[in-house]
Amino acid sequence: NLADDGKIYFELPNRNEALNLYLPEENKKKFNTFFWHKAHYSYFYADTIKYALEKVGFKNIKINYRHEYTIINFLNWYFTGSPQKTFVNATTSTDLFEGNSLFETKMNDLFKEINEQFLQIMKETASGDSMIIMAEK
Repeated sequence: NLADDGKIYFELPNRNEALNLYLPEENKKKFNTFFWHKAHYSYFYADTIKYALEKVGFKNIKINYRHEYTIINFLNWYFTGSPQKTFVNATTSTDLFEGNSLFETKMNDLFKEINEQFLQIMKETASGDSMIIMAEK
């Protein structure tokens, strides 16, 4: 049992993530096939979670968003209809180029900056892959 003045924190997969809403139709279908996998048996809407928490007596419900994957992964889905090859690359790598020429390093730096903006947009627009929920009893 949670104490009368207790707080709860949990994270759930967001059904309204950008990959589910803003891909070209053919790639959106591919994403949805991928989306419903064994890691998550269900996905959630913020309104439903908020309603359920209010029904059982929670208040001061705050829902924030984060996105674990890079803009490169988003662009992979957008243009090819598939994720990057590995989870590590999909969540960490923003490099497009492997070389050390001035062009390659400047382009990789540009994508690092773009990725930071991308993640901020995902958070601000409630489009990230995860909802972070905090509430008080």
